[in-house]
Amino acid sequence: MKIKKIKCSPSILFITIVFMLMLALLNFLDIDTHSRSGIHKANFNDGIFALVLAIVIFIFSKLFCTLKEDEDSIYKCESCKEVFSELAIKEGKCPECEGKMIEITEYYKKSNKYEG
Repeated sequence: MKIKKIKCSPSILFITIVFMLMLALLNFLDIDTHSRSGIHKANFNDGIFALVLAIVIFIFSKLFCTLKEDEDSIYKCESCKEVFSELAIKEGKCPECEGKMIEITEYYKKSNKYEG
């Protein structure tokens, strides 16, 4: 069974994991933190919970997330100028007109006379 991956922002995952690790460290070092409701006393169990939660988020991100850098390539047909994802094209041919497909970054590099 293939697991369908969702697209996740790497920066949000990284910030969340770092925040949870910092929270765990503060609790392990017995440092009290301030909140709107007053002072939160450091508790070893809260540190364990934050550490486990950070590990679960990390494992979730590895198993179920495709980071935005890993997205499918986008291709453009040289003939009809339609844009398709890598999954939509077959054997390098356009699904609409059977023309040659080229990666979109290469297409715009080729059409930009100022880039080499």
